[in-house]
Amino acid sequence: MHERGPISISNRLVNVALGVVRAENIAPTHTDDEFDQEMSNVISVRARGLDDEQDAVRRAARDMLRNGRYKPTGRG
Repeated sequence: MHERGPISISNRLVNVALGVVRAENIAPTHTDDEFDQEMSNVISVRARGLDDEQDAVRRAARDMLRNGRYKPTGRG
């Protein structure tokens, strides 16, 4: 493994969280009506678009991810 130097992060980003989820060999055999309802609720809320605060968080996250020619528009 190649070691790199320390990473520094500017404190100008506020309320930004990063996370990674990895799942392998998933074979769902059970559906949960409560989960399906909650997902429907989330999808409905997200379909309305972002308010100003949520949009500011999205812009901050994208600014943090910009590197060279990479443009984090959600398609990468």
